[in-house]
Amino acid sequence: MSIKVSIVEDNSDLCEELSQTIDSDPALNCISVSCNVQSALEDLPKANPDVVLMDIRLPDGSGIELVETLQPKLPHAQFVMLSLYKDSKNVLDALSSGAIGYLTKDSSRSEITQAIHAAHAGESPLSGAVARKVINNIHLNREKPRYAANLSAREREVMEQVALGKSDKQIGATLHISLPTVNTHLKRIFSKLEVHSRAEAISRYFMGKS
Repeated sequence: MSIKVSIVEDNSDLCEELSQTIDSDPALNCISVSCNVQSALEDLPKANPDVVLMDIRLPDGSGIELVETLQPKLPHAQFVMLSLYKDSKNVLDALSSGAIGYLTKDSSRSEITQAIHAAHAGESPLSGAVARKVINNIHLNREKPRYAANLSAREREVMEQVALGKSDKQIGATLHISLPTVNTHLKRIFSKLEVHSRAEAISRYFMGKS
């Protein structure tokens, strides 16, 4: 079955481009487009998407706050922010709100479709510029937050790869460990950080978000 995708974006030209990009992939299906917070609140619970591409700045409110509102109504949906903004605050706020990924609007068509597939698979797709923001935050803040105190050296290496948006397979190849070993590390990391997703892990580990 195809992955059902909804778009929340007020730019009509971009909506059309995104819709075409999504529908060009035979495994994806754009099922709804909403131009503001109010229409999204009405449309998305009925559409029941698997993945939502969400703008941050909408005419009648915040896409970040909208994610927080919609999550209880759409517990199985994965939210990916699609924004012009690359600053750490917006990235942190978005991931903390429950978004699983963060793309910039200059992402290529292939990056967008790959991100949708990754989000549906439970991964955390991040644009390169966004991943660099997270990594820079590591180097600027050498003192790890209390949530990371019990992570092993290898688990910290895995977390850095997660922050770069890499899949389990890519992490294994980079660190020269097997896929089951990657999965084991991730389970332990999630348990130690008391989180349930990669996005939450990134927010808590690298940015100290409680």
